[in-house]
Amino acid sequence: MKLETSVYKDIPVIKILGDLDYYTRPWLERTVNETLGAEGTRIAFDLLDCPFMDSAGVTILLGLTRRVNPGGLLAIIGADRDVLRILDVVGIAQWANVYMLPSLDELDGYLTAP
Repeated sequence: MKLETSVYKDIPVIKILGDLDYYTRPWLERTVNETLGAEGTRIAFDLLDCPFMDSAGVTILLGLTRRVNPGGLLAIIGADRDVLRILDVVGIAQWANVYMLPSLDELDGYLTAP
């Protein structure tokens, strides 16, 4: 797995390239903590190039749902069908301020001032 970080309209974005699983989880956790810092409540994950996610990845995302609520934002961008199915089973999209979007451009409609 490779991680790339960027910023889209003041929202930190972590692009995941490759599988997100038990073995790669520590790199993502470290990157999330470095990217968000102590006070961050808005983040996006670009999963366009992440073909596989196991429970370790789901656990990270579920943990972030608590951190972004209320008033923050967690965007999951471009997840493929298999990853979406896993996220749907755990009900992550039902949390407030969690958005499952096909592309980063779609995020514009959900942005408000922090």
